Amino acid sequence: MNTTLITESTLEVLARFDTAPRCNALEILRPSYRDKGYTRRPLVAARPGLAPVIDIARGGSIHAEAPSQEPVPDRPSWYEYVANAELPTVVVIEDCDTGSLTLI
Repeated sequence: MNTTLITESTLEVLARFDTAPRCNALEILRPSYRDKGYTRRPLVAARPGLAPVIDIARGGSIHAEAPSQEPVPDRPSWYEYVANAELPTVVVIEDCDTGSLTLI
């Protein structure tokens, strides 16, 4: 069942615009987005020579600074969730440990 509200053709149109204008447009359309969800830490592009993309993001968070004190469950369902996306997808992982550097 396709429950996606956005189409590949919509993503192609949005990809013509840089990130800043897209964010500004979202803030105009949804003022409640202002000051929510923005990173305060520096973002560093892992491959700055690549063209910008616009995809559907599948997100997660990790804590890996110290070994877990509890058994870590296998999570194949998360990988299936990412793999079964109906549109082009990027994975965004938040490193929740202190002093971490975020690569995009």
